[in-house]
Amino acid sequence: SAPTRSQLESVAREISGDSTVLASMNADVERIRATGAKLDAASLRAFQAESTSRSNRLGQAHARRDSLSELASADSAALERVLEPAIAAYEEFLDGGMHVEAGAELAGLYAYRGDAAAVEQVTERIVAEAADTRESMFFLAGNSLLSAGQPAAAARLLATGLAKNPYHRNGLYLLARAHIARSMPDSGLAVARTLTGVDPLNDQPLRLVALAYDRLGEADSARAYQTLADSGLITLVTVTQFVSMDDAATFGATLRNRSQAGIGSLALGVDFLTADGAVVYTEQVDVPALEAAAFHTFTVRAQAAGVVAWRYRKL
Repeated sequence: SAPTRSQLESVAREISGDSTVLASMNADVERIRATGAKLDAASLRAFQAESTSRSNRLGQAHARRDSLSELASADSAALERVLEPAIAAYEEFLDGGMHVEAGAELAGLYAYRGDAAAVEQVTERIVAEAADTRESMFFLAGNSLLSAGQPAAAARLLATGLAKNPYHRNGLYLLARAHIARSMPDSGLAVARTLTGVDPLNDQPLRLVALAYDRLGEADSARAYQTLADSGLITLVTVTQFVSMDDAATFGATLRNRSQAGIGSLALGVDFLTADGAVVYTEQVDVPALEAAAFHTFTVRAQAAGVVAWRYRKL
């Protein structure tokens, strides 16, 4: 099935990434030894810990790959019996005109069947024939294809949506994930960094940056960002509301103190953006001092036209 196929692809990428990093680490050590030099005790411990971790992950990934391969063979025959009628129904419906959600569903069914050419074809048709569709529909469709294990098609739709709304938080998040999943971590890193400028006090963008660095084989940077996401980010912001109407918009969020000690007061700046990135309204939010694990909820309302996105920053 497609979930099994996408899981197999994910495991294959994991095996490839860890194998590459492990080989590079071993080569570095051999080059050092060839010069007659020795690793100091701290560097040797770090190398042993990292190489052991990577080796264990490789062993686990190989075991998962073998198990998933058996499942994929068993699933394919049963899946074929229900796929064809569903595909025929969607194809007939879309003969009357492209609809983004239905097109994405059809692409997902093609993915289940393992027809990469058909997935690409219907994805390009969505982009060409549904250009006037709201960006939110492209984000929903992209998320659907990403879940179906089709990161390249997902990235195509997500990029189309972001062309209409470049600062859409979830669109950026999904596109970064799609690029990383399609073995393009450099592109994923660039998008994830843009996302950290939109939602800087949330751990999800930081974890994406860490993942991109890991896929690039930059273990130190990956570890630094993962640590920042896990424990270094003391004030965590979670956006809970964004509603945009013709001439007004509302933004709501919660800021939580993740530390085991109190923190002093701080201020955030919340910007409301148009589709071309223009800031049409900005408001300062004053957050009071917070005890350990306490949180502060706030709402910002703007009387402004054309608002499609938000961003905030610590002042």
